[in-house]
Amino acid sequence: MSKHNPTVLTILGLALLLLLLLAVNMFAGEALRTARVDLTEDKLYTLSDATKQVLGEIDEPVTFRFFYTKQLGDRSPAIASYADRIEELLDQYALLSDGKLRVEKYYPQPFSNEEDQAVAAGLRSVPYNAQGDLGFFGLEATNSTDDQKLVEFFSPERENFLEYDLTQIVYALSNPERRVLGLLSKLPLRGTEGIPNLPQSQQMPPWAVYSQLSELFEIREVPVTTDRIDPDVDVLMVVHPQQLLDKTLYAIDQFVLRGGKLMAFVDPYSEVQGGQQRGPAQGAALGNSEIYLEPLYEAWGAEVLGGQVAGDLEAAARVDLGGGKRAAFTEYVAWLNLTKRNLNADDVVTAQLENLSLGTAGIIELTEGSQAELLPLLVTSEYSQKIDVNRVRFRPDPVKLLNEFEPSGQNMVLGARITGTFKSAFPDGPPSVPQPADGPPPAEETEPLPPHIAEAAAANSVVLVADTDLLSDPFWLSPQGGMPLADNGTFVANIAESLTGRQDLIGLRSRGTSIRPFMLIEKLEREAEQRYRSEEQALARKLQESQEKFEKLQGQGNPENRDTILTQDQSETLEQVRAEIVNTRKELRRVQGELREDVNRVGTVAKVVNIVAMPLLVALIAIGLAIVRRARRARRAAIAD
Repeated sequence: MSKHNPTVLTILGLALLLLLLLAVNMFAGEALRTARVDLTEDKLYTLSDATKQVLGEIDEPVTFRFFYTKQLGDRSPAIASYADRIEELLDQYALLSDGKLRVEKYYPQPFSNEEDQAVAAGLRSVPYNAQGDLGFFGLEATNSTDDQKLVEFFSPERENFLEYDLTQIVYALSNPERRVLGLLSKLPLRGTEGIPNLPQSQQMPPWAVYSQLSELFEIREVPVTTDRIDPDVDVLMVVHPQQLLDKTLYAIDQFVLRGGKLMAFVDPYSEVQGGQQRGPAQGAALGNSEIYLEPLYEAWGAEVLGGQVAGDLEAAARVDLGGGKRAAFTEYVAWLNLTKRNLNADDVVTAQLENLSLGTAGIIELTEGSQAELLPLLVTSEYSQKIDVNRVRFRPDPVKLLNEFEPSGQNMVLGARITGTFKSAFPDGPPSVPQPADGPPPAEETEPLPPHIAEAAAANSVVLVADTDLLSDPFWLSPQGGMPLADNGTFVANIAESLTGRQDLIGLRSRGTSIRPFMLIEKLEREAEQRYRSEEQALARKLQESQEKFEKLQGQGNPENRDTILTQDQSETLEQVRAEIVNTRKELRRVQGELREDVNRVGTVAKVVNIVAMPLLVALIAIGLAIVRRARRARRAAIAD
C-alpha cells in the first residue's frame, strides 16, 4: 500500500481535525468561559460601567456563597440555563474585583453539610421529587463584619435584573453605613403590617418604592407634626403633604436653607387617596396636596398650579371602559405613559430611564420674576392641555375629555430640579405657637430650635414632582408577580441617590425593565380609534335624544299618562321614533365593530411582519446568496475548461 494512499490521508486528516476540534473546545471552555456576545438593544447581558466601578471600589472583602441543587435544573431547563448564567456572572465579578470578592459554590444534596449550610443561611428550599427531597437555588453574601445579604431563591422571572441585584448586594456590603432618608408622608408607603390591634384583613405590605428605598437607605419616619428635621437626615422625602402645621412647614424650610436635600411629591388629585373616600366632599377635601407647600414654593420662586392637571394626547394611557367581558379601549389623557422623549436625557436621574406611568399629574412653573433655575426632568409633549381637576375626580369621562381636548402647543413640566439661593418663607422667624383660650400656656420646648436662617448661605437644589400616584404599586407593577412595567421605582431611587451624591447604581438600576411600549403600534391604534370616535359619539347622542323623545311621546313626561290612548298622529310619530332608535343602535354597533376590526387589523399586520415577513426576508436573502455562489462556481468551471 502506498504511503500516499488518499484514503489513509483522508482518515488521518479527519482524525487530526477531530483532535483539533476537541482541543479548541476545551480551550474555549476554560479560557473563554465568561465571554459573551450581547446582541440585545440595551446590552442587558453586558456588565455595565456602574458594576465595574462598584467592584473596583470594594474596601473590604466580600464573600458570595452560591447554592444550587442540580436536580432542580434536571427538572426545569429554565432553571438550569439560569444557573449557568449566574455562575458565569459570579466568575466575572470575582475576576473584576481584583480578589476582593470571593465566590464559593455549593451543590447541596439531601442530608449533606452543604444542605445544612443553606438552611442555616436562611435560603428558601423547594421539593424536587415525590420523596420530598429539598433543593436550593440562592445566594448568601457576607462581609468581614458579618453583615449578611440574601437571595433566598433566584426566580427566572427576575433574570433581567440579575446584574442589578448582585451589584446592589456588593455595594451594600462594601458600604455598610447607609445614609438616612427622612420620610414625611400622608400616604401609607410603609404599609400597615405590624400596627398593633389592626385586623389581619386591613394589613397591607409596604409599597414597592418603600421597599426599594429601604435597601439603599436607613428610612426614618418624620412625624407630620414635627417642628424640626434631625440634622443627620441626608435627604428628606415629603409625600402628599396635607394640612401641615406652620411649625412643620418651618422645619422643612429651615432644613432646605441649611443645605438639606429635599425631594417632594405633591398632587392636585391623588388617585390612591381619592379612591378611598366615601363621598365627593371627602374626596375633594383629601385628594389634593399641591397647595399645602405653597409658601415654600413661592420662597423658592416656583409654583404648582392649583386645581389643574396636565393632559397629554400623545402620552395618554389606554384604559378599558368596558368593565366586563366587552373591552372598550380609549385614551385617558389625564393618565400618562411617559417615554424617553418626555424625559431629560441630560440629567443623571432620567437619562437611562425608558418609561414612567403617572396619574392626574400637576404642572410646575416658575413664578413671575423668579431668580431660581428650573431644570425639567419630566415634561409633556406639545399635544398637552391644562385640565380642571374637578373633571378627573370621582367619575371622570375619558371619552368626553378626549373629544374636547384642545392641544396648547406647549410642553408642561411635571417634575423638575429647582436650584437657587433660597430665602425663607418665614422672614420674621419661627411661627408663633397658638395660645389656648383657656387653661395654662403650653410647656416650653425642652430643646430650643436652631438659630433662624433668613437666607441660605449657598445655592441648593430641591426636586419637585407634581404626582404621587407614580409611587403606588398599581401604576407601575404588573398585577401578576409584581414585575416592573415602568421605571417609577428606579426614578424615585435615582432622585434620592443623586441628592446624596451617591450615583454608583443609577446607571445600572434601569436595566431590565420587563415591558417596553410598542410606540408605533400604539400610535397606529390611536389613529384608528380617532377615525371612528367622533362618529360613535354623534350616534350615541342621537340615540339618547331619540330615547328621551320616545319616553316623552309615550307618556307625555307624566307617569300618570302611561295608559292614555294616543291619537293616530302620535302613534305614527312614536313608531317613527322607535324605528329611529333601532336604526341608530344598528349604526352604533356597526361603527364600534369597525373600530375593533381596524384596531385588530393593526395588530394582525404587526404579527404577520414579525412571524412571516422577517423569516421570509431571511430565506430570500439565503436563496439569493446561494444563486450568486452557484453562478460564481459556474463561471470558475467555465474558465477552467
